Amino acid sequence: MTFDFRLLVDISIEIYALKSHFDTIEKQIDYIETHDREIVEKTIEEEELNSDTPEWHELVQEYEHKVHVELPRFFRNPFLVSLYSTYETAIIEIAGKIQKKKELKLSIKDINARSFLEQAKKYYKHVLDFPLFEDNNNWAKIRVLSDLRNAISHTNGRLDLIKEGLRNDIKSHSNNGYSISFTANYMLVEKELAEELLNAVVDSLEKLVARYKSWDTSQKPT
Repeated sequence: MTFDFRLLVDISIEIYALKSHFDTIEKQIDYIETHDREIVEKTIEEEELNSDTPEWHELVQEYEHKVHVELPRFFRNPFLVSLYSTYETAIIEIAGKIQKKKELKLSIKDINARSFLEQAKKYYKHVLDFPLFEDNNNWAKIRVLSDLRNAISHTNGRLDLIKEGLRNDIKSHSNNGYSISFTANYMLVEKELAEELLNAVVDSLEKLVARYKSWDTSQKPT
C-alpha cells in the first residue's frame, strides 16, 4: 500500500490556514481596541469630559462593551467553529481510509453515541483498532472545544438559550481553569484558551496523520 499524500497535504494546508487565521483575527482585535481607545481618549479631551459627566460614562461603557464582549464574540467564535469542523472532517476522512484498507463494513456513522467525539472514540478503538489520540490533555481540550462549538452554533453563545446540561458543562470548564468568561448574557472565550484549543487540534491531527502514515506504509501490498 502507498500513503495517500493528498490527505497529508490537505490537512497540512488546513492547519496552516487555521494558524494564519488565528494570528490575523488577534491582530485585528488588538488594532480595533487600540484605534477605538484613541478615539475615546480624544473625544474625552476635546469635549472636556470626566467621570462626573454622564457622557463620559456612556462613552467608556460603549468602548468596554465593544472591546470585552463584541470583539471576542464576532472574531473568535467563528474561528472556534471552523477549528472544530476541521478536526471533525479530518477524523472522518482518516477513519474512512482505514476502513477501506481494512475492508470493514461498519463506518464511523454507524456507531451510536451521544456526541461525535464519543462516536469517533468508540469507532477508532473498537472497530478500526487504531489510536485516535495519545495525549489525554489534548483530548480534554478538544472536548472543551466541542462544547464551545455547540453553544456557538446553536445559540451564538447566549447563556439563556444554551441547554442547561451544556451550560453547566461550560461553566464547569471555566471553574476548572479554562479561560471562559460570562458577560452580558454571553459566553466569551479569551485569547489564551482559543490558542490552547488551536494547539491541541494541530498537535492531535499532526500526530494522527503521522500514525496513519506509519501504519499505511507498514502494510504489505495485496
